Amino acid sequence: MLDENKNIEQLFSDRFRDAEETPSNDIWDKLESNLDKRNIEGLFQNAFQNAAVEPAASVWQKIAKTLAWKSFLTFRFNTFNVYYASVITAILGISAFHFLKTDSQTTILNNIVESTGISKIDETASVAEGNDVATTDIAESISTTQASELSRQTTKVDNTTKYNIAENSAVAKNDDYAFDKDPNKKKRGTDEDARNIDWSHVRLSGNASICKDVPSVYALEGLTTHADIQWKLPKAAKKNSEVGHNVSIIWTEAGQQTITALVKVGDTKKTYTYNVMVEGVAIPEIKGKVKVCQGMEKQLYYVDEKVNNDISYLWESQHNTIDQIGNKYINVDWTKSGKDTLFVTKINTVTGCKSQTSIGIVVYPQPKISYEVHPLGDQEYEFAFTETQRKGYVYEWMIEGTEYNDAVVTHEASGSGSSFVTLKVTDKNGCSSTIQKEVDFNKNFISVPSKYNPSNGKYFVPLTNSDLQSYRLEIYNARNEKVWESTELSNGKPAVGWDGKVRGTMQPRGKYMWKISATFEDGTQWKGVTQPNGSCKPSGIFILEN
Repeated sequence: MLDENKNIEQLFSDRFRDAEETPSNDIWDKLESNLDKRNIEGLFQNAFQNAAVEPAASVWQKIAKTLAWKSFLTFRFNTFNVYYASVITAILGISAFHFLKTDSQTTILNNIVESTGISKIDETASVAEGNDVATTDIAESISTTQASELSRQTTKVDNTTKYNIAENSAVAKNDDYAFDKDPNKKKRGTDEDARNIDWSHVRLSGNASICKDVPSVYALEGLTTHADIQWKLPKAAKKNSEVGHNVSIIWTEAGQQTITALVKVGDTKKTYTYNVMVEGVAIPEIKGKVKVCQGMEKQLYYVDEKVNNDISYLWESQHNTIDQIGNKYINVDWTKSGKDTLFVTKINTVTGCKSQTSIGIVVYPQPKISYEVHPLGDQEYEFAFTETQRKGYVYEWMIEGTEYNDAVVTHEASGSGSSFVTLKVTDKNGCSSTIQKEVDFNKNFISVPSKYNPSNGKYFVPLTNSDLQSYRLEIYNARNEKVWESTELSNGKPAVGWDGKVRGTMQPRGKYMWKISATFEDGTQWKGVTQPNGSCKPSGIFILEN
């Protein structure tokens, strides 16, 4: 029985839900064959095999216009395009503007002339190209009394138009005017203008004394009207510019020079000359020693030139002190060794000329100098130069009136007491150093070395000329740490010296301090080494070298 509540689709779905039907193989082959014969490309080809498309005439017109417009907007050298059109338009616009402006200015000028009651102007008068000035024909037709009114009226002209007509002159301004060699051109002034000039007040002015290569301006003063000016300059003058009645010059050669100005107003001609003394750049020469020794004082240097009150000299040294004792003279204290340079700048206060020169100086260093005294016994003392001995050194000792010439000398004291001992050392450059010490030749004397080098196999040990009863030597490093001490005596002399080591390790080179306390056999206590101020000090500094 069929269920009346189910529709036909539901009935089929329930009945054939699990049913399958497999077509045979020949059915698939027939389907594929039919599809190949009826594919879309084949259908279109069969349908439109002999078809043709013809656009309408309006379409071709639109295409042609589009291509033409695109070609006009694209720049090509061989076709007319928008770029060529822009250039042509700009040229036409500028030409039209120039023509209209020129015509307008001509109309304005004619109105001014008519309003001032001036007689008819020569029709050949024109406005100069570039809107600079009117031609001289206009100026010649204007009377002196009418020029003032014309000058007032022309102020209404466009600011770019430069009609500068002076109140007291009927000549248009042209500062850069030279003699006009063309006889057909009008003159640059009138005879009346020339008669109005006070020629006695016309003169050339400028620097009568000037330095070579310095710009200078020369002018015609007292010329109350515009005139033709021709400058005649010597070969040594290089003209920079010429404006109005002025000329700017740079002088390229020294010596006496002459400037000439040819002036023409109407038919009147005048000639003016001006003498100029051009000073060359003279380099000063410094005189003095070029090789000196450090320590030399008041060494004289000077400029080898004649005295000139217009000349001043400025001196300078790179490293040492200068004492200027006159305009040309200086003294130098050579306190610093090495290479130095003296500079002098020469200044002419009238012409402004400046020049500078220099001289190189070699300052040799002074030889280092020091010595020690060692008592040998029986009033004998050894004096030894303790600095590095160099080839060419000359030694000059002066001990109690006796002169010695070796680096180490032995001297027998003539008596007790103290005496000043002097040593002078001169090197191969002639530079010298001198040292003087007061030496105590008394019975009780202790000498302490100022330098010690363990490599020579010796020890740091004091020497004495008298036997000691007691003795203590202490040595401290730069950190004030005691590194060695000894109290041993042998036959009244210090028995042991320091070898520069601490617990077998060699100590670094540098400064060390010694302290000595000693008592001689006669009970005298040693006071110490005599200091430069006369006091005694039982301690001092020595240098360990290794």
